Amino acid sequence: MDLDLTGFDSEQAIREGEYNPPEPGIYHLAISDVDTDPILNGNAIEGIRVSFQVLTGTVAGQEGREFRQTFYWPRTSDRDGGKFALKKLTVLGLATEVIDRSQFGKPIKPNWNDMTAKHMVASVKKSNDPKYREIDGLHIWHVNHPDASQYPKDAEVMEAMPMAWKPDEAAGGATNEKAAPPATSTKANGTPKPGAPKPGTAKAGANGNGNGNGNGGANGNGGANGGTATAGTATATAPAKAADPYGDL
Repeated sequence: MDLDLTGFDSEQAIREGEYNPPEPGIYHLAISDVDTDPILNGNAIEGIRVSFQVLTGTVAGQEGREFRQTFYWPRTSDRDGGKFALKKLTVLGLATEVIDRSQFGKPIKPNWNDMTAKHMVASVKKSNDPKYREIDGLHIWHVNHPDASQYPKDAEVMEAMPMAWKPDEAAGGATNEKAAPPATSTKANGTPKPGAPKPGTAKAGANGNGNGNGNGGANGNGGANGGTATAGTATATAPAKAADPYGDL
């Protein structure tokens, strides 16, 4: 039969849409599709197939590249009885907010389709077949997870589609309310910029007795009868670091 090549003006045009995954790295990823009934060679797969698109990351020039991965349901026939598969699905669900920490300790049925259009951070590596990509182990994080704060994020996406993490009950936070944003300004990559504390400075009293009260509680006292008051200077102490709301996840 004849081949109609009128739609192609170059070999590049022919190859458009060809599988072109990102280089291994750590990326801010958007979920472009979730297939809850995946098929392989005509057979149903016991799991979900998730399609990812790179927004930005630790390797330059990968924006827009895509890959997909199948996350298998836990099976008792697995070497570990399905424990790792369960962990991987759980961290995926936590990262995309389809699983909440308040659900720990009981059976749940996440709506995996709700992951579509969500975004997350993950470490991407080569699969056993090096032309494919997959997420490296349990290295999947919510975009606001402390462990993901050092990695690049797409600032426009973060602003347009804000996602709020929920602290772990074990760390003393409520699990049914979204956490308040931190009181510090934040760069696009999620790194907080704490403000420097100011020491308190005492002022001398008019009668020659100076009493200085700083934030740290320091007091300066000048002697009577024309004595010179010495201003007390407080030393501010930084607050203790809060417990990691994510626990061991």
